Amino acid sequence: MIKDQAICIRSVDYSETSQIVTFLTDIYGKIHAIAKGSKRPRSAFGGPIEPLTYGSLVILDKPHAQLATLTEFQPRFEIVRGLTRDLGAYNAAMLAIELVDRFTKDRDPHPGLYPLLVDFLRQLVETREVLPRLVGFELALLRHVGIQLVWDCCANCRRPYTESWQGCFFSSSANGVICRDCEGAFPDRLILDPIVPRVISDPACLRSIPLPLLAQLERILIGHMTNVLGQGLRAAGQFLKGLACQGQHGP
Repeated sequence: MIKDQAICIRSVDYSETSQIVTFLTDIYGKIHAIAKGSKRPRSAFGGPIEPLTYGSLVILDKPHAQLATLTEFQPRFEIVRGLTRDLGAYNAAMLAIELVDRFTKDRDPHPGLYPLLVDFLRQLVETREVLPRLVGFELALLRHVGIQLVWDCCANCRRPYTESWQGCFFSSSANGVICRDCEGAFPDRLILDPIVPRVISDPACLRSIPLPLLAQLERILIGHMTNVLGQGLRAAGQFLKGLACQGQHGP
């Protein structure tokens, strides 16, 4: 038996009455489980299990079984209900759980990732500052999974970053910031505003970045994460479309 706190990050129909649900748990990492009878009117889980619901669960994990079996789940709905009032926040939340799903492996614990995700989702409910919260979450997620972007120096020559740099670029292939002397060696380089490397080490300072520049950084991060994963992100298109509708195109 596995007993833990967990949040649903994906659910798909398995049959007319059951679902296969992916949870991020606090202790055990990502777990796939079958929720038998979850779609029945008198389901033991209170109905179909939705992404973004979270709470305590019990899973029966049999040796050699392809899927664990969900036996108990006490879902809380305040995050789901809170996010339905703001489409931009909801799209950011769906992007966040897709990123967690893509960047984690089954049964591979990441201590601190569960509270990081839940705290981020609660912040989306409580504040309208969607973009700086999302960028901060994505940077923290990359650190959790061992992908530390280089911001304090040139990722190629290791020259320390200062505001006296004549030019500043980001290269996905270099995994970070590139100086003008090195930018010619990286065809994938993108121009980066000098304010970004200066403040990005402090998540609280992200709110000081003008929204168009923050939108530019978000697009850069989505492009980089897509490159790392080797495949597109379904929720990214919807979120970026929302940014465009808000006029946050970035330079």
